[in-house]
Amino acid sequence: MQNKGVIRLFAIIFALACLYQLSFTYVANKVENDAEEYAQGDLAKKQRYLDSINSQTVYNLGIDEFTYAEVKEKEINLGLDLRGGMNVILEVSVKDILRELSNDPRNPVLQEAFQRADKKATTGQDNYLSSFFESLEEIKSEKNLNVKLSDPSLFGTKELNDKLGFNAEDNQVKEELNGQVNAA
Repeated sequence: MQNKGVIRLFAIIFALACLYQLSFTYVANKVENDAEEYAQGDLAKKQRYLDSINSQTVYNLGIDEFTYAEVKEKEINLGLDLRGGMNVILEVSVKDILRELSNDPRNPVLQEAFQRADKKATTGQDNYLSSFFESLEEIKSEKNLNVKLSDPSLFGTKELNDKLGFNAEDNQVKEELNGQVNAA
């Protein structure tokens, strides 16, 4: 606690440096707001206004003066998210994830389940994964197939067998596949 004065001095210097840097952003935004107010929605008029004051002093610190061009150059660049510009959502295809997780994506039972799930997903309210499981159950009952989801012909991969075991119940496999899809 002997160096309290030094710590305060550095804190004050740091705060002043931050305010100095932020002041350029404030002044640039103020000038641009004035330009928008002057232009009243006309983009060309706003640009002419900003071009006309480009070489004029807009920021006077007493010991130094800055033109609009210099202020604009020294302002902190705000990303599109801070300016309200861009919002990106990455959507992953559940169908592609299921194909990757299956042991044999060319299996005719899986192919038919994918086709039925595609139709259900476009017309129904359920999510794709629920539609897929429902379609798979329908196909299994129509064709009198007595296979579990953990069967090697469906989703019985080495990774799944290591996690759940070879004869895992369908509900366990569904939960695992749901977790894998949500993780992607």
